[in-house]
Amino acid sequence: MISQLDYKLRLVKLCSKEGFEIYERDDGKTRVIANGHDLPLKHPSSIWLSLYRKAQNPEEKFRAMHRVHDLFWPDRALTWNSWTDRRFQAHCEDYQEIVLAGGAATGKSEDTAKIAIIFWQSDPLNNTAIITSTTLQAVAKRIWGYVARLTDLAQQNLIKQGFDPIPGKITRGVSPKIIHEQAKDHLHGMFAAAVPEGADDGVISNIIGTHPAHGLMMVLDESTDMNPVIAKSFSNLRKGVHFFQVWAIGNSKSKNDLHGAMATPKVGWENIDPTRNWIWETNREKGVCLYFYPYDSPAITESDPI
Repeated sequence: MISQLDYKLRLVKLCSKEGFEIYERDDGKTRVIANGHDLPLKHPSSIWLSLYRKAQNPEEKFRAMHRVHDLFWPDRALTWNSWTDRRFQAHCEDYQEIVLAGGAATGKSEDTAKIAIIFWQSDPLNNTAIITSTTLQAVAKRIWGYVARLTDLAQQNLIKQGFDPIPGKITRGVSPKIIHEQAKDHLHGMFAAAVPEGADDGVISNIIGTHPAHGLMMVLDESTDMNPVIAKSFSNLRKGVHFFQVWAIGNSKSKNDLHGAMATPKVGWENIDPTRNWIWETNREKGVCLYFYPYDSPAITESDPI
């Protein structure tokens, strides 16, 4: 059993390695100065989550996210690549609708799951992340599977190092969710939900219910099979929240489904060449599409001697 003093000394050592300044207050409390912010002594991942939440510009936000990623999943740090970089950077920009397009097996679901976890962990009592697919079976097999596994992995990584795990009680079953142990409501947390094929925007509104206190991130996996009318609900969902972002993921199939409608370029499809244009603003409010061209895959362009 590690003593309280030893636990504190280990935190001090880790925070010092991150380049944070450590000092003792007159009341005996140990504090950390990080990026100009005066914060309580905690595990570096918690401090970087605070910096991510407080960041005033995309560069600061991205740097904090990247460090959280590597501290939560040190094994995944070895496989960080240019496509992961683009997805994380898009989250940090002022986009409210982000479409990920391209073929299968390009890492879209896993990276989006990581982003959603970091977003929720930055303020778990005030943020909500909704992870959807066309059925609960589909969402459990696909992106929610990543959410649950990656959350558990981050918790186990910290426990193995002798530190407290990140908050989050994983509930499996008919309606999978992850909530903070101190949560006093059923609104804030990470939730898996089904949006059946043909469902309209009212289904999305019912899933969300009351707006969360601070931020809402929604992921529409398999959005190629969802009704385009769902996009009408976004203007209502963004009201009353400080942060709103919806992600549409799919293997590009049609310009007329929800995924295609949200990916429609502001300059028109006739001006997009997928061999050269890998990012474009969409005709949606604060919308962007990231296209992952197969022949630009990191598996081809980035050497991996291991």
